[in-house]
Amino acid sequence: DYQCIGPWRKELLRVNPDIRTFLLSATFKDDTVTTLKRMFSVNGKWIELRCDALRKEPHFVMVMADGYKDKRRKALNIVNVMPKPMILYVNAPYEAEKWKEYFQRFGYLNIRTFTGDTKSDERLELIEKWSDNQYEIMIATSAFGVGVDKYFLGLPKDLEESARIDGCNLFTTFFKIVLPLALPVIATLAIFTFVTSWNSFMWPLIVTNSESMRTLPVGLAIFKGSFREITLWGDLLACSVICTIPVVGVFLLGKKYFINDIMQGAVKGGD
Repeated sequence: DYQCIGPWRKELLRVNPDIRTFLLSATFKDDTVTTLKRMFSVNGKWIELRCDALRKEPHFVMVMADGYKDKRRKALNIVNVMPKPMILYVNAPYEAEKWKEYFQRFGYLNIRTFTGDTKSDERLELIEKWSDNQYEIMIATSAFGVGVDKYFLGLPKDLEESARIDGCNLFTTFFKIVLPLALPVIATLAIFTFVTSWNSFMWPLIVTNSESMRTLPVGLAIFKGSFREITLWGDLLACSVICTIPVVGVFLLGKKYFINDIMQGAVKGGD
């Protein structure tokens, strides 16, 4: 771990003040490490500190399927060998129910679904029991996006019937009536999704191997003391301000709809 380099260096400097340290990234290829050793080693001697065993690195496995049946079969094989409890993510609520029925046929009875169709009181109960490891498998949709489909399902049918009486077809009803009503929800979802993606750190750090491909949150880490001997606070704060400009801009663009969505959820009207 990077945090180990600083304390170890101080201890080594007490023994040998002339020692030089070079931080090697885990993403360096073997030929790059060999080149660095050839450049900085003295008479072919060097000290290499490996910290790989201090923490478990995340592993990602991609399994290709030839079709839906093959996908189900391979998913079942993965579930059989993976430790429990576990979460399976699907794209839509109806897919969650299909996967639940599929796994129940193979003996997985302690299984629940957590989607946009799940009621609020049921969600709290599911979260509490999941925290206590009372469920073996949880099939869920993404945390973001479940509110949009639930919003469309909650629109009164009278709106569609009134539009149909006025001569509107399906597309006109959607773009002229339904979509404008959903703009606050869509804007709120867009803001949260953008902020989440913009602040993403761990995934870009894992999958990128060059500075030109890394995102700004990863770039900000370069200015921190864990990567350098001295934290450049001025540069760090200046870059942090610059990184917040796009987020503020997106919020200002969707501010009107975002606030309307909050007001709709906070104020109830009566007939």
